[in-house]
Amino acid sequence: MSDPLVRTHQLTKRFGALTAVEDLNLELAPGEVLGFLGPNGAGKTTTIRMLLGLARPTAGRASVLGHDAWSQAPQAHHEVGFLPAEFALHPRLTGLANLDHLRALRQLAPGPHEARAHELAERLDVELHRPLRTLSSGNKRKIGIIAALAHSPRLAVLDEPISGLDPLVQKEFHTIIDELRATGAGILLSSHTLPEVERVADRVAIMRAGRLVACARTDVLLGRALHRFEVTFAEHADAAAFTSQALPLPSVSYVDNEGAEVRFAVEGPVTEVVSALGRYRVLALRTPETELEDVFLRYYGPAAEVTR
Repeated sequence: MSDPLVRTHQLTKRFGALTAVEDLNLELAPGEVLGFLGPNGAGKTTTIRMLLGLARPTAGRASVLGHDAWSQAPQAHHEVGFLPAEFALHPRLTGLANLDHLRALRQLAPGPHEARAHELAERLDVELHRPLRTLSSGNKRKIGIIAALAHSPRLAVLDEPISGLDPLVQKEFHTIIDELRATGAGILLSSHTLPEVERVADRVAIMRAGRLVACARTDVLLGRALHRFEVTFAEHADAAAFTSQALPLPSVSYVDNEGAEVRFAVEGPVTEVVSALGRYRVLALRTPETELEDVFLRYYGPAAEVTR
């Protein structure tokens, strides 16, 4: 089994009395896309800064591509691609000139790098020969994506990559991510766009108040989500019987009744619910698709608790 591209052990960062990240244990395997979720202030950006050697851990350690993330950061940077949430390059230079400057800093040969940059520019539909200051925010974001990926990194750290991109370009970007993953590269994808994470991530890590509160395969987390049902009964009485706890199922988290239609959510397996509904004449049964957002809200709703 290949060694992880990223590994942290009790990684902690404090700013005075504020603990931004605490005891973070996380791994990213080759060929894996890890969705990194959490609202502003959860500790995602601080974690990324420590992984990139831009912030020194208060305690614990992190390794990136086999190198210590702080003391050996330059050795890792040659094979890391980074797209920050706030992306800025020289506004008076063209996209291509900015990319060539970054290539020179990495001491890479111009031929393959420029060819890959032009390929990505064509696929993302962005002009490389215009000054950055003349580009829209979406097109500047595309230049940022190219800057992060043109050197075919072994690890790509992407913070809000599809911000400002239209749906067609988003689709092409996801295809590029799939191709990069197929080469064995790892991708750490931080995003507030939950459908994007659900689309591309193999696993999801959720941060809250500096702590990792969940980390599992995307399908496992979706299995823990609330499964929503909308049922239309043949008669109003059947619906009333259902809502009056005639079907005492502990996994049913709420019931909303309107006439002969009942809406409810179930946590975990739904076998008992389906068997119970079989006792009634059901005219329609709808199950809206479970989304990663349902899982995320469980960890960020008013009743959510940070677990150690």
